Formats: sequence, C-alpha cells, structure tokens
Amino acid sequence: MRIILPPLIWDKVNDGPDAGGFFRWAVDYELSHLPPDTIFPRPGQIWETTHDCEVSFEACIAWLGPRLSKLQLPSGKAVTMFGSAKPVSTFPFGTTRLQKGERVRILERTDLTGFSGPKPVCLNFQPLRYEELENSIVPQELRETPAYRGYRLCARTARPSSCFQTERTYLNEDFRLVEDMT
Repeated sequence: MRIILPPLIWDKVNDGPDAGGFFRWAVDYELSHLPPDTIFPRPGQIWETTHDCEVSFEACIAWLGPRLSKLQLPSGKAVTMFGSAKPVSTFPFGTTRLQKGERVRILERTDLTGFSGPKPVCLNFQPLRYEELENSIVPQELRETPAYRGYRLCARTARPSSCFQTERTYLNEDFRLVEDMT
C-alpha cells in the first residue's frame, strides 16, 4: 500500500508547519478506510456495550491562567503542562473496563480534529452511571487534584480496513445504539 502525504504548508501565524491541515488529512484518510456501513454516532445518543470491553479515559483538569503547572501522576511521574482557565483534558490518563450492558451517552466535542463534525473517527462519551463509576475509573490522586473537573471516556468509531489491532475497542463493533435522543 502506498500512502501519499499532503504537501507541507507553512503556517505563518505559528511560524511552523500547518499541523491542523495534516491532522485533517489524517482524519480524511482514516474515513476513506472505514467500512461503508459505519454508523457515525451523534451527541446525545445512548449506546450500550455488547460485551466487556476496555476504553480510554481522560481526566479533565482546569488550569488557571496561562502558566506552567506541574501534575504528579499516580505512577509518580511529574508532568509539566501549559494550561488555561478553561477545563481541558491534558491527555488520556489510561484505560478502564466497561462491563457488558453499560450504557453511555455520546458527548459533543469540537475542540480536536477527528472528534467533531458529522463523521467523527473518535468520540467521547460518559457512562449513564457517571458518579457511581468515577471512583473505579479515575485514580484517587487525580480526583483529589484541586483542578479536577470530571472525566470522559474515548473510543474510535469503527475499525479501518487496514487496521491490525485486535485489542482496541470500536463503537460499531463493541456497542449497540439503544436510544437516539437527537
């Protein structure tokens, strides 16, 4: 298989390569390799796991003002981050296991390429039992951080035709739509 990368475009504002253009190209490339019967979830829909599966989670941390901050991760590693006053997810913190029959609500996400638009290749969702599952999903050290503002779960929409990862969870394979509130 031959992959042709997009031309390098210089972003004069950031004085560097146009990363946004590259990410849009990557999303378009992945979309072109999804099965033709892929269902693209919409915000507000309720989906249910069809078996036990593992998904990523992100802890949302609010950082006050543009400044450098240090966060001590449960592993003991210290991470330096540059943040803002808006609650943001700094990066995925890990994975968690959802039991068969767990229901989740699809969230709207427009801040990252691939998570927004009518055909998201990645998506965020929250379990309907949000508070009940929080202690088992987010490590105590993160929940006790003063800037902690909650969590969300993440998964890819569907498996691309050229994907060889068998252990990854995909909404179209591991969940089923149970309620469309849109």
